[in-house]
Parts: sequence; structure tokens; C-alpha cells
Amino acid sequence: MSIERFFEDGITYKVPTITRDAAGGNIETLGAAVALRGRIRPMTGNEVLAAEKLNTISSHVLYCLPEANLTVTCHVYYGGDHYLVKYIKNPMNYSRHWEVLLELVK
Repeated sequence: MSIERFFEDGITYKVPTITRDAAGGNIETLGAAVALRGRIRPMTGNEVLAAEKLNTISSHVLYCLPEANLTVTCHVYYGGDHYLVKYIKNPMNYSRHWEVLLELVK
């Protein structure tokens, strides 16, 4: 049974580009939205505790196929919500799907 049967459309992500301004500060510019099929779900209490052991503050998990441009600097959007990518897990290193830890931006 394949995990992809649970995936849905409507998830997008944007890859940021960092440039420097005249004062030497960083300016983040988000690229165009890239469509992504997957499933986002809130984490349970035990999962939140496990994520904190990774020193990662996360609130949701995105399940998706491996996506070359999706990195820990990306912004994910779904259903009017904005998430930051905190950590990308490749279960058992099979590259069959990713479990992406997200933090909901309020």
C-alpha cells in the first residue's frame, strides 16, 4: 500500500533567496510558489516532545514525495496557513517519502 494515496493538492512552497542590502543586512526574497502533493497533519503531544529532543520546535508534519528544492529554508503554504520548514526526515533512508517537520507561523 502506497502512502501517496493519502496525498492531496493545494500545498505550495516557496524557496527564499538571501541577498545583502547596502548596510550589510540580509534581505529574504521568496520565489514563485511551487505546487506540491502531500498531506499536512498536526503533531501529537508525544511527537512534539520527540521533536523538541531534536532541538526543533514543530507543530505539524508534512508527508510528501522527495522534492529536490524543498529545504529547511523554505516556506510552506496550505489552506491559508503559513509554515516554516524545520527538519526533513527520510524514513529508513529509502527516499520513498519525506516527513517534513513544520512550524505554524501565527
